[in-house]
Amino acid sequence: MSQDLYEKRLARPMLLTEGSPFNSKDYIFELKFDGIRALTYLEPGQVDLRNKRNKWLNPTYPELNGLAHTVQKRCIIDGELVIMSRGKPDFYTLQKRSLLTDPYKIERASKRHPVLFIAYDILYVDGKECLRMPLLERKALLAKTVQEGHGLVLTQYIEEQGITLFEQVKARQLEGIIAKKKDSIYQMGIRSKNWLKIKHLKDADFIICGVIRNETGGIKSLR
Repeated sequence: MSQDLYEKRLARPMLLTEGSPFNSKDYIFELKFDGIRALTYLEPGQVDLRNKRNKWLNPTYPELNGLAHTVQKRCIIDGELVIMSRGKPDFYTLQKRSLLTDPYKIERASKRHPVLFIAYDILYVDGKECLRMPLLERKALLAKTVQEGHGLVLTQYIEEQGITLFEQVKARQLEGIIAKKKDSIYQMGIRSKNWLKIKHLKDADFIICGVIRNETGGIKSLR
């Protein structure tokens, strides 16, 4: 199964449950980046970037082909695609980029608004699965397996002080934090209470039932 996980692109991201700010010596706390979840299959000279629905993303983000220079062994890395603007993740620009299909526009956008891959977990390395390793052991293995650069950044975390980090996130108007149990295994495709997303900036889905247009045909309001 371990070789199939890489060869057949069978990995699926572990999912998160909603939570509220807390402190705990049993958890680590990371920033929640406002981006697009992705898994990348890496080996020297090769990158295969997939979203959480297993869609191939290489044509959309060609600047991340450089991730092939960050490893010496085959591995599967879990992370987030992010565009930074003025020191903060810019999801609006990232979303616009995700919809591009014209190669010329994609190439131009990749230089104007380059995407970063924020790496925070490892599922497989050098022929072996890491799924049942405790989280902190996987974190250490990740740091040994990949090198920062070429668009890859390793996420940072703190221990115990979740409320303090959440208050700092609020003050900077960032999206939120992630709490992860230190000894948690990686449960592919499972929405686990061992990983919690704690949001400051809330989002919601709305249904548009109608449009009111102005005199020139533009949109005046939605309902």
